[in-house]
Amino acid sequence: FPVTIAAGIDWMSRNWNIPILQVVRVDEDGIEVPQRGHAALELLRRPHPYLNGQALASAFVRDILCVGSSWIEKVYNRVSDVIELKPWPPLAVTAVFPVDGSEYLTAWKVSINGNWQ
Repeated sequence: FPVTIAAGIDWMSRNWNIPILQVVRVDEDGIEVPQRGHAALELLRRPHPYLNGQALASAFVRDILCVGSSWIEKVYNRVSDVIELKPWPPLAVTAVFPVDGSEYLTAWKVSINGNWQ
């Protein structure tokens, strides 16, 4: 039984990245105009020096199916451009709720080397 589930998750994670992505701009007439060579497309194709877009999409799908959440860190350069995308382990991120119940959600914490920050 677990092998059947693992095979299904593996198939979904490997085949998720099949759609061809595009960035469009909607003009004043409501017409979508494709934006060829957009930086977001390149970032999704090669999100990290050691990770390709298929691997990032596979990790995203696997985490959603197995844990119910997926987290991707945006890495910025000095001029605030996103230059890398890194998947985080989903169990290394948790929501922070006030003890008194005054708000639903106030923050997120991440575990880095076993320390919650």
